[in-house]
Amino acid sequence: MVDRLGKGAGSQQNLTKYQVSDGSAHSFGEEEKIAFVDWINECLGKDADLKALLPVSPNSDDLFKKVNNGVLLCKLINDAVPGTIDVRAINKDKDGKMVIFKKTENQNLAIN
Repeated sequence: MVDRLGKGAGSQQNLTKYQVSDGSAHSFGEEEKIAFVDWINECLGKDADLKALLPVSPNSDDLFKKVNNGVLLCKLINDAVPGTIDVRAINKDKDGKMVIFKKTENQNLAIN
């Protein structure tokens, strides 16, 4: 469930709140999301491994779908601090599908 909260008291930005089926909730500012998407597209736009994922649309929830397989997260980390994640360890999406096990491995690389 997505709830667009609008401007909160004392806030200058629109907030979006996601209610997840497990009862947890996440919120973010639309302006923050747009700036983050613009930064991703600028920094990683020419990466051959990400050509199927980029550009990310700033006007939708595209970002949240495209970070799902972990490749984009790993690439962002390496862009910030080169060599942090061995690129040979990143499972790449070859045919548009990646099994959950490989997604989880990528996500763990990004977290650790």
